[in-house]
Amino acid sequence: MARSKSARLDLFKRECRQYFTYQSEISKIDERLRSLEVSMQNVHSPSMQKIGSSPSRKELDYLRFLAAKEEYEKQKQFYEARVQWIDDIINSIPSKAYCAITWMTLVQGKSRMELLITYDTSPEYVYKTRDIFLKQLLTDEKMIERVNEATKNKAHVAKSKSGIVVKGIDDMAVRFSKCCNPVPGDEIVGFVTRGRGMSIHRTDCINIINLSEADRI
Repeated sequence: MARSKSARLDLFKRECRQYFTYQSEISKIDERLRSLEVSMQNVHSPSMQKIGSSPSRKELDYLRFLAAKEEYEKQKQFYEARVQWIDDIINSIPSKAYCAITWMTLVQGKSRMELLITYDTSPEYVYKTRDIFLKQLLTDEKMIERVNEATKNKAHVAKSKSGIVVKGIDDMAVRFSKCCNPVPGDEIVGFVTRGRGMSIHRTDCINIINLSEADRI
């Protein structure tokens, strides 16, 4: 079902407030990828054709590094797409003045007073005109639904008397991994492991790489 123009605008405004957070996440992922590249260089690259039914420890390490690299690159592409979407919408506004105003008010979060000082005009009129421009441009339904779905399904971690609850997976009780000790607010990834239930790691935990496929369900 197509979202109303107002709902699209509200979603876009929420995304704009996360713009610098997304850029920060991209920088963190770049750092993880650089660290991973160093780790991969320290493990001899195996010949893919020679890996048999009983690969060596170094071959397994290398394959895990490759899997982690692929996952980080997917995360990076996701954040880059959201940043690019915001940039494209703002840069498509036909008025250069309102491009700057949209950037100031929605991305940088400038106050009404700062806007009044800069443009010496009624903030209410500026906000109304800005929103008219944006409603005309927010027609990418596929991107909007993708962003909304990702926001809705984002995992939230909370402690409970019985352990840990991750909303979004039927409130299944799980446990924090001691290796990285994730806390509420951290980006996380979870694996259902044999005999230990759901194991929650931070996304930058090196032990994600070392968790063998045989340990996962």
